[in-house]
Amino acid sequence: MKLQSLADLAAVPGSALSGNHPVNKIDVQRWLSGSLDKKRDAQNTSITNSTRVDAAFDAVEFCALAVLAAQGYRVSSKTGHHKASLEGAAISMALSQSIVDEVDALKDWRNRKYRAAQEVSQQEVADALELVDRYLAQTLDWFQRRKPNLVKPDA
Repeated sequence: MKLQSLADLAAVPGSALSGNHPVNKIDVQRWLSGSLDKKRDAQNTSITNSTRVDAAFDAVEFCALAVLAAQGYRVSSKTGHHKASLEGAAISMALSQSIVDEVDALKDWRNRKYRAAQEVSQQEVADALELVDRYLAQTLDWFQRRKPNLVKPDA
């Protein structure tokens, strides 16, 4: 079943997504600022590659949470919360299937670390950073078009 709206996603039994929350400009700006912080962390070559890819995932996740918060939605810590936030943001921003697939692959990569230790190549870090750049650009474009009153002028 393909979901057509955030309301559809929130209505799925057991969904981690809920709506009808007040929009808080400060929260939105903090999610966006946090995303930029995580991007800088992901660019930091003095930390491990796996930590850098974790930070890249967080940068994308924080963008998704900002988009949802801007529309009065929140995500709980229930099972499936990353899927709900990323899918909700994809619906909101009408992301291309290729970006949705890349974000899903990054999420899957992140979750592999809980099954066994893994090594991360420089190319995987570079791919993750490139995705973060595109996702951030799409997010900021969405805010400029849909919710410009919620972002700082220099965003």
